[in-house]
Amino acid sequence: MKLNLACIAASAGVFGATATQVEVTPVQKVVQLLGGMLEKGKKSKKEEEVAFATSSGFCADTASIKTAAITDGKENIGQLTATINKAAADVTKLGRQIAKLQADESTYAADIKAANGVRAIEKADYDTGRKDYTESIDAVGRAITTLKAKAGNTAQASALVQVTALKELYLIPDSAKSALKVFLQHSNDDGENLLVADMAAPEANGYEAASGGVVDMLTKLQGKFVEEKTTLETNEKNAKNSFSLLTQNLKAQSDNAIKIVADKQVLLARRSATKSEKSGDKNDAAKALADDEKYLKTLKADCSAQKSDFESSQKLRSEEIVALEKATRVLSSGAVAGAAEKHLPKLLLQKQATALPALRTDSNEATKRQHRVSEFLQAQADQLNSRILAAVAQHVAADPMKKVKKMIQDMLVKLTEQAGNEADHKGQCDTQLASNKATRQEKTNVVETLTAEIEGLSAKMAKLSTAIKTNTEQITALDAASAAKTAIRLAESATNKATIVDAQQAQEAVAQALVVLKEFYATSFLQTGAGPGMQGESQGVIGMIEVIESDFSRLEAETKASEGTEKKKYEEFTEDTKVDKAAKQADTEHKTEQQAKAQHDKTVAEGDLEDNQKSLDAALAFFEKLKPDCLAPPMSYEDRVARRKAEVSNLKDALKMLEADAN
Repeated sequence: MKLNLACIAASAGVFGATATQVEVTPVQKVVQLLGGMLEKGKKSKKEEEVAFATSSGFCADTASIKTAAITDGKENIGQLTATINKAAADVTKLGRQIAKLQADESTYAADIKAANGVRAIEKADYDTGRKDYTESIDAVGRAITTLKAKAGNTAQASALVQVTALKELYLIPDSAKSALKVFLQHSNDDGENLLVADMAAPEANGYEAASGGVVDMLTKLQGKFVEEKTTLETNEKNAKNSFSLLTQNLKAQSDNAIKIVADKQVLLARRSATKSEKSGDKNDAAKALADDEKYLKTLKADCSAQKSDFESSQKLRSEEIVALEKATRVLSSGAVAGAAEKHLPKLLLQKQATALPALRTDSNEATKRQHRVSEFLQAQADQLNSRILAAVAQHVAADPMKKVKKMIQDMLVKLTEQAGNEADHKGQCDTQLASNKATRQEKTNVVETLTAEIEGLSAKMAKLSTAIKTNTEQITALDAASAAKTAIRLAESATNKATIVDAQQAQEAVAQALVVLKEFYATSFLQTGAGPGMQGESQGVIGMIEVIESDFSRLEAETKASEGTEKKKYEEFTEDTKVDKAAKQADTEHKTEQQAKAQHDKTVAEGDLEDNQKSLDAALAFFEKLKPDCLAPPMSYEDRVARRKAEVSNLKDALKMLEADAN
C-alpha cells in the first residue's frame, strides 16, 4: 500500500519551501528533528549557563556595593549620633554659662548702684565738714586779725577789740565749737582760759601782752583746723579715687560679661543649628539605610530564586537532552531506521536550520632748730632713699624759718596732689589692664571657637564630598546594573520566546510524524499482515514519540510560566532600582546644598576669624604698650604709696619740730 502523499507533503510544508529537497523516510525526518532539538537543547543549556554567570556576577557586585553602603550608612549614623549628642551637651552647657553671666551682670549693676549710694553719703559728709572747717578757719583768721589790730592803749580800745574778736569766734559753726572749747580748756597749763583772762584785763597797758598769748593760741587753733581740713580733703580725694576705681572695675567686669554673653549666644545658636542640621542628616541617613537594606534583601531573594530556577532549568535541560539522545538512538537503530528505509516511502523534504538568540631761719637758735630738722630729714631721706626729703633737708639748712615752713607746707600739698594723681593713674591702669585682659580673653576664646568651627566645617565638607562621590558611584553602578539586568532580561525573553516557538513547532512536527507512522503501521498491518515483532517495536517508537511530544508541550508551558515570573521579577527589580536611584539622587542634592551652606558658613567664619584675630592682635599690642607704664615701673604702686606716706609723715614731724622749738 502506498502512503498518503498529500498528508506527508502537508507535514513537510512546516519546514519551509526554499531549501534543497532531499528524500527521507518519516523516521529519518524524526531523527533529524530530534537531532535539531538536541542541538538546540545543548545550546539553550549553555546559553542559560552564560546568562546565569552574568546574572550571578551582577548579584555579587550589587550585593557587595549595597553591603558597603549599609556599613557606611551605619557608621555615618553613629558619627551623626555622637555629633548630635555633643551639640546637645554644648547647648545645655552654654545655656547654664549664659544664665550665670547674666546673673553676674545683674550683681555688678546692683554693686555699682550701692557704691553710688555710699559715695553720695560720703560726699555729703565731706561737703558739710569742709564747709565747717572753711568757715572756722575764716572766723579764727578774722579774730586773729582783729586782736592784732591795736586802735590805742586804752582800756576802752582793748575791750572793743576783744568784743569784736569774740563776735568773729561766735561765727564758728556748731560742729567746730566743741573742738574750740576743748582746745581753749587745754591751752593754758595753769588751767586759766587765756581768752577770758584777756577779756577781763582792765589795764590798757596789759592788753598787748595778754592779746599776744591769745593770738598765738588762735594761730595754733587755726593751724589745727587747716591740718584737719587738709586731712579731710585728702581722705575725700582717696575716697573719690577708690570709688572711681571700684566703679570702673565693676563697669569693666559688667561690660566683659555682656560681651561674653553675646559671644556665647552666637555660639549657642551655631551649636543649636548644628544639632538641628545633624538631626536632619541622621533622619536622611536612616531612611537611605533602610532603603539599602530593603534593596539588598530583595536582591538576595531574587538572586536566590534565580539560582533555584537556573538549577531546575538546567536539570530539565539535562533530562531533555538525555531523552532526546535516547530517542535518537532508538529511532536510529536498525530496527526502526532500517525498517523504515526498507518499507517506508521516501519523502521530498527541505533542509531547515534554526538558531536561538542570547547581558594679647634766721637766728642762731632758729638756725640750730633748722639744722636739727635738716639732719632729721636727711637721715630719713637716706633711709627711704627719698630725693624729696633730701631736697627739703637742703632747703631747711639754708633757707629762713618762714620760708622753710611754707616750703614744707607746700611740699605736703604737692605730695598729697601727687598721691591723688598716682591713684588716678593707678585706677586708669587697673581699668585699662582689666578691660584689655577681658578683651584678650574674649577674643582668644572667639578665635579658638572660630578656628574649631572652620576645621569642623572643612571636615564636614570633605565628608559630604566623599558621600556625594559615593552616591554618584552607586548611582552609576545602579545604572550599569539596570542596563545589565535589562540586557539579561531581553536575552531571557528572546530565548523564552524562541523556545516556545521551537516547542510549538516541534510539537506540530512530532504530531505529524505520529500521524504518518500511525497511519502507516495501521494500514500496513491490515493489508500485509506483517509479523507481530515489528508491530511491537513500532508501538515502542510511537510511545516514545508521544512522550517527546508531551515533553515539548511541558517545555512550552514551563517556559511561558518562567517568562511571566522572570518578567514580574524584572519589573520589581526595575522599580526598586528607580526608587533607590531617586533616593540617592535626592540625598546627593541635599548633601550638595549642605556642602554649599558649609562653604558659605566657612567663608563667613573665616571673615569673622580674620576680624577677631586683628582685634586680638591689637589688644596684645596695646597690652605691650601698657606694660612699661602700668606693670613694670622702677617701684610698684604700693611701694610708692608707702614711701610717700613716710615722706608726708616725716615732713609733718619736721614741721612740728620747727613749731615746737619756736614755742
